[in-house]
Amino acid sequence: MILAVLVLSLKPSFHGELTIPNTPAEKAANLIKGEFAGTSEQSTVNIVFKAPDNRTLESEDVQSKITEVLNEISKDSKVASVQSPIELNNLNEDKTIGYAQVTFALEADKVSEKSKEYILDSIEITRDAGIQTEIMGGDITFSSIQFEGIYEVIGVVVAFIVLAITFGSFIAAGLPILIAVLGLGISLLGIMIGAYFIDLNSISIILAAMLGLAVGIDYSLYILLHDSDKNWQRDMPSTIQFQ
Repeated sequence: MILAVLVLSLKPSFHGELTIPNTPAEKAANLIKGEFAGTSEQSTVNIVFKAPDNRTLESEDVQSKITEVLNEISKDSKVASVQSPIELNNLNEDKTIGYAQVTFALEADKVSEKSKEYILDSIEITRDAGIQTEIMGGDITFSSIQFEGIYEVIGVVVAFIVLAITFGSFIAAGLPILIAVLGLGISLLGIMIGAYFIDLNSISIILAAMLGLAVGIDYSLYILLHDSDKNWQRDMPSTIQFQ
């Protein structure tokens, strides 16, 4: 409970940059960056808008919502400027589709996950208003890796069924899983708190969940079987008499 309160109060964020120091790949990437990098230290994100049926991006209510989104995004201190589709004059022929551009005063690989999440949260304003809004193009990559908890749930259910058949007891089958889930929850909260103080990649939480769950069940099962074996040896008679 204490760890959960700390996570909610600190609101840690993960970054999307993944590097392996002192490898040939990193040296090559640094060389290319040094030779071909431009003088600008800015990066952009393109946000595409599609007007609802029977309206265009020039409609007053649609423009109002787009302006509201861009004003919200501009509150991020890392954002240098925002430009609407009208300002960029990039509407299609029937004026139903166009894109806005958000410019960060940072290089693409230095834009934090927190800033990216802020954009994703902000565009819900136009989505809720019926304006299709998508992020397409630009220098900044939004991670497509998501933690699909449904697969872990299916794995836990299958593990429970297998253990229940093996042990012939729901209690014996559920105990290793319960211990593993509790341990995993504490570990993930610890990682989230650590992300507030040090830079952690966004994929670390996914790897921790997958490995922690698997290893947690294995070791919990090992402890359970080890204790059962010790009890069996303790209760076994020291001598066996044959009639």
